[in-house]
Amino acid sequence: MLSPKLIFNKGITIWFLITLWFIVSVILNSRSLLVGTLVVLLFYISRENKHILNRRRVYYLGIFFSVSIILLACFYKQDSSRGRVLIYKISSGIFLDSGIYGIGIGNFKSTYLHYQQKYFESGEKNYSEEALLADNTYYLFNDYFQFVLEVGLLGLLVVILFWTLIVRAFVSFYKLHKNLAEEICFIAVIPLVFAALFNHLFEKVAVQLIFCLTFPGIIYSEFRGRHKRKVLYITVYLTFFLIFLFNNKNLLLLRNSYNQLEEAQILASSGYSLESLDSLEHIKTSVRNTTAYQLTYGQLLYNIHRYRDALPFLKNASAGLPSSDLYLLIGLCNKNLKAYDAAEYYLKSAIMMTPNRFSARSELLSLYILRNKQPEAKEMALDILKLPVKIDSQKVQEIKGIAYKYLTS
Repeated sequence: MLSPKLIFNKGITIWFLITLWFIVSVILNSRSLLVGTLVVLLFYISRENKHILNRRRVYYLGIFFSVSIILLACFYKQDSSRGRVLIYKISSGIFLDSGIYGIGIGNFKSTYLHYQQKYFESGEKNYSEEALLADNTYYLFNDYFQFVLEVGLLGLLVVILFWTLIVRAFVSFYKLHKNLAEEICFIAVIPLVFAALFNHLFEKVAVQLIFCLTFPGIIYSEFRGRHKRKVLYITVYLTFFLIFLFNNKNLLLLRNSYNQLEEAQILASSGYSLESLDSLEHIKTSVRNTTAYQLTYGQLLYNIHRYRDALPFLKNASAGLPSSDLYLLIGLCNKNLKAYDAAEYYLKSAIMMTPNRFSARSELLSLYILRNKQPEAKEMALDILKLPVKIDSQKVQEIKGIAYKYLTS
């Protein structure tokens, strides 16, 4: 039987937690978390063997780590890596336009796709390799860059101070072995901190909870030699606890309503539109203004052909969470209401938000044919035939067949 002394042995605990991070990284298939775990692994290998490490060996470890990251980026999930590069490139335009004050906390979701649309509207980029990588994107895949975009120069200052503390913690933990609780906090935080350089982690409730429970421990560890350390300890934990509660207040206060909303979405996806509408009516007072409610309600109204009623809900949803699919739906509502100019506008926007998709192009071709706009219809049919196929399907082949038939008839 294992004794408590063995179970809480600091060395065993440290390597157990690092191994646990590796297992989690593999289960989640997360390269970014794997990179963060490698950082922690190399740190502890270096610290435990610093008496035999010289500059050359440290240099080789650095090369090994850098090569590992490059190999992960180049040979594993290559499209994902190139897609991130495209997102960073487009997001730089957001920074140039609103770098000083930022676009507002949480507004990246409602802003990015409009910049992606503008990016592909310029020139022939809609047929390039980048067009195949474009998607309905709501995260920057770099939590720090996204925070700076949303908060501006103040956010940049916060990020600099944060990383200054992280570097200080690395130096401090390297020079001096800390107690078990502090080592656990360090191992829990560092993989997340580095993974957030390549992914969107801090929007996940579980990550927020881990961070809020452990990062204050690092702050306390770095400043515990100061006076009134108990006051600091309590203040830091209370601050992060309040931040966590504020960030998740809707999920905590309206949990039952959100559960009913999920049930309504399941009913809708299963074809029970009327039952889903009835379920949404019961929770409209609590979650009516949320994007999820507006989107679900609008889609249901569209499905039962109440296009005029659906439009306000779909437009409200597109303001908070735009997507090419949503703009396509709004375009089809307008088309069915014979508001053809508005339909054309939304269908064109849908095309340029994610140029690799065929559905919006097919609907726009149909609209041009309906309105007898032959030059525009011919150009759109040629576009459909020229567009590279990202994922082949029967529907794509049908759309290409319709375009070909129109051109040859």
